[in-house]
Amino acid sequence: MHIREDYFASLAARRLGIDLSIRVMDDLVYDPQWRSRGIRSAEPTRSLLNAHNLRQIDASRVRAAPVWFEGEGPDNALAFERDSYLEWLFRRRSWGRLAGALFRYARVKRVAGWAQTLRRHAGPQRATEGPDATQPWLNRDFVERLGLAERIATLGEGGEASHPWRPQAMASFTSPIWASYLDDMNFQESLMPIVRRHPYLDLRVVEFMLSVPPIPWGWKKHLMRETMRERLPAEVLGREKTPLTCYPDVAMVRKHGLPGLSRGSQFERYVDARYLPTVQASDAELYFAMGAHALDHWLTLGRS
Repeated sequence: MHIREDYFASLAARRLGIDLSIRVMDDLVYDPQWRSRGIRSAEPTRSLLNAHNLRQIDASRVRAAPVWFEGEGPDNALAFERDSYLEWLFRRRSWGRLAGALFRYARVKRVAGWAQTLRRHAGPQRATEGPDATQPWLNRDFVERLGLAERIATLGEGGEASHPWRPQAMASFTSPIWASYLDDMNFQESLMPIVRRHPYLDLRVVEFMLSVPPIPWGWKKHLMRETMRERLPAEVLGREKTPLTCYPDVAMVRKHGLPGLSRGSQFERYVDARYLPTVQASDAELYFAMGAHALDHWLTLGRS
């Protein structure tokens, strides 16, 4: 990967003294023969398009250990809610704590952080991206009947956001994304006798992370970096958060193509296949369209 994940993982593994296996995954992120595998899932999932490879990968994992940890959670619980926290201190007239928070914020950002802020404000401002609109290939009657446009526009809202200085973090744990994520984990566990555990979703850990003041601990994962000081190499601790900016599975779909659709009557209730994008579409468009193909296959298996 262009983000050098293998390099940083190697540094961490050597310092911690743990085994590390690095494997080229380019051909294992999408299975061109997925429709012929006959693999079923309880709910429609895009993972059906790569379930065969996931089974192979987990077969090698389970030979090393039966239980594996997943790392979701800190991005939610440690969200950097600076303004909410400062406003809460101001409303309480906690002048000492407010001054201390401002001092710690200035110190934790250091010169490099403030320079980065200045460059961001001095350069052209990017428009804030809103929620994804309903896909054009969704059946219009289906979209209107379920009010999908309105539901997507308010995605993640309506949760428990009453915490005085952690509203974003509290509300994020009620997002429907969690149900989708954990259901997908259940499906992957059904492919191979491997157990996934989520230590950051342990209520004791979540409650602790939510109790930590966002300043300075929520700024760029400062809590995690300080906790691992002297335990991980400085190069790893000093690395900026580096998300994957591409769709590896989409690249393989472009290479191998998607199989044809069954287009049964049930499928047509949800998808208007005339508007499904081809492999020439953008990465994001093709990524979402893969979900429509998974739905078609799931419905086909359900009738067989």
